[in-house]
Amino acid sequence: MPGTALPLVPSLTPSSFGSVQMSPLRKAPHPCAHPSTLPPTRYGVYVYPNSFFRYEGEWRGSRKHGQGKLLFKDGSYYEGESVDGEITGGGRRHWALTGNTYTGQFVLGEPQGHGVMKYKAGGRYEGELFRGLREGQGHLVDADGQAYWGSFHDNKRHGQGRMVFRNGDEYEGDWVRDQRQGHGTLRRADGSIYEGQWHGDVFSGQGSMAHCSGGVYRGVWINGHPMGRCPRPCRWPRGPPSDPGPKWSCFRRGSQPRGLPLAGLWASGPSAQPPSSPPP
Repeated sequence: MPGTALPLVPSLTPSSFGSVQMSPLRKAPHPCAHPSTLPPTRYGVYVYPNSFFRYEGEWRGSRKHGQGKLLFKDGSYYEGESVDGEITGGGRRHWALTGNTYTGQFVLGEPQGHGVMKYKAGGRYEGELFRGLREGQGHLVDADGQAYWGSFHDNKRHGQGRMVFRNGDEYEGDWVRDQRQGHGTLRRADGSIYEGQWHGDVFSGQGSMAHCSGGVYRGVWINGHPMGRCPRPCRWPRGPPSDPGPKWSCFRRGSQPRGLPLAGLWASGPSAQPPSSPPP
């Protein structure tokens, strides 16, 4: 999944060094302060001594305050609000190194609050952030077009969420640090449905599977495979049932699926009754 911690934007307040040109602006004073106590708001261009930063916009006293644009020598930029010398409020930030662009709320130079992050590699995130990381509720689409709606923590899918995979499968339930874990329901593109416990991104614990062939298994799953009593030797389609890939295909009613061994209790379907002859 796209998304990494974002570098900080330092507080940039000119001191006795550097060059600045300013002109006064007519602007209403802050409603909570007496007009005579506030310095005038001015517009100016400031080039910092290390020449990596250049600011053009509104000032109050010796601090950036209001609308402006902060340019970086590598091609990065921030355009938006500043308060008392800090990048805080609504704005837009572009990182030349990664090609990512964020539009939304900032606090002390970092994306924080609600916003939209567009990734150069493909995909986008819209939702809540904290200190530059996905945190809270959001909607993430990755470069492959897979979509997730739900809770995030520390930049990862964490909590309740729903995800649609590129092959058409859909999962809704619990997540722990980008893995399906807890209770959830997987609806396969072929019509099969699993509902139950997950651990480490695979079926694990109590769960039920209604297979597209008509078979229904209810019981214990271990590492993605059903375990328990079985009235006859059975086999599962090739590939683990929790694999989000296309291997988990449907088999026709009455046929003997080939692949991984299965031990378990089938409630209905072709595996509900013992066969009249040994399976092939």
